[in-house]
Amino acid sequence: FFRRWKAINFAISEKDKKLTAYHEAGHALAYMNFYGTKKLHEISIYPTEKALGFVSYKFDKNNVTKEDLKQKTIISLAGRYAEKLITNNISTGASSDLENANGYITKILNKFGMGDIENYSNNLENSSDYILTKLDKEHEALLKEYSEETKKLIDKNKVFIETLAKDLFKEKVLIDVFEKYEKLIIKD
Repeated sequence: FFRRWKAINFAISEKDKKLTAYHEAGHALAYMNFYGTKKLHEISIYPTEKALGFVSYKFDKNNVTKEDLKQKTIISLAGRYAEKLITNNISTGASSDLENANGYITKILNKFGMGDIENYSNNLENSSDYILTKLDKEHEALLKEYSEETKKLIDKNKVFIETLAKDLFKEKVLIDVFEKYEKLIIKD
């Protein structure tokens, strides 16, 4: 059998390409801040069926800690806040990042019991309204805390964001060339 692939027009405006470059630069910044460039492979602003761009990296830990999930949350949020840095707005393209960030926080609290509620069963159907309310409040507090950390990281690293986004906009894809950008990162 031969499959005929439907040609899909992924043409996007220059404005959207620029926004996507900043967005992906935000993800790359957060990733490099935590893990360096060792496992970072590719950053692209070529649109696909699923996204206008992506950052390709490996996270290959079997035992995941609360700190790992926090870092993955910040990496997810960083694209949103990099967009906000240049447009003072957030696009709908960042909605899946927020969904991922909330998913990591849900894992911290509900799946792995790494929150303030100890000995918590992740079966929400058997939880009291009191427990559910506490989980909601803790989820909201963690999202706020991680968002603030993400904003600070983005704000301190405007030069990194500008430089990487400019190069990404020009080249469309960057592969294994991230050491020069890592030197621009301002850490706490």
